Amino acid sequence: MVIIYKSKYTCMLLLLLPIIFSLYNIKKPYYTNYLKNKNKEPTSCNDFIYGCCEIYTDCSYSHLNTIVVNTTYIDWNANVKFNEKGSNCDRIRDIVVEYNTYQNKGISNKDIFKNVASCSIDSYLINDCCTVDYNCDLRYYYDFKSYHYNISNYKDFFSTTYGNITLYINKDTYMWAMGICPTFQEVINIYETSRIEYNNRIPIIYYILICLSITSILFITFYNSKKKYVNINHV
Repeated sequence: MVIIYKSKYTCMLLLLLPIIFSLYNIKKPYYTNYLKNKNKEPTSCNDFIYGCCEIYTDCSYSHLNTIVVNTTYIDWNANVKFNEKGSNCDRIRDIVVEYNTYQNKGISNKDIFKNVASCSIDSYLINDCCTVDYNCDLRYYYDFKSYHYNISNYKDFFSTTYGNITLYINKDTYMWAMGICPTFQEVINIYETSRIEYNNRIPIIYYILICLSITSILFITFYNSKKKYVNINHV
């Protein structure tokens, strides 16, 4: 009888573990594992093992023929580097795609891509005719930061490369009405908002673990109480 009694409560205790695990992880920020000190709230990019994600918004050459890059750091609540190269970090192209889909939730991605592909040049920067230059971001990240290509006369090579991605501006917005494009900082702000919302979501697996554990505990409790009731009646 003692063994059965202990076994029942051991089983219930084990079933509580997924609930405790889920509740703990729900409260834990997504970037916790990438902090140098996991018990300290971050106050700067230096608090992370690999630092913050960064994008490169402008490239130019100095009089010494060395490349000069403007760097913008992404809010760590939106994304941080998971490794030294920051291979998980979104590039400007990804940020614009996120902007397009987040700003136009009622429009399918297929329709957004169809509209941006039909951009025409006219006297107004409206609808889908706003673009962002991602060439500097792409070239500097891959050629210098990731793979350290040793390209002679890189300045000449860089001048032959280009890349633009289109912003989709919904016609129901004031930007479309006024014929203006959003600033790139506005694009980043929308992207960060989207990523923060995604990071703060509660993964469905935690709901499943909690529901299964509670159901199992209720079942064991009910089964044991019913068994006890039957034994009393037999007495």
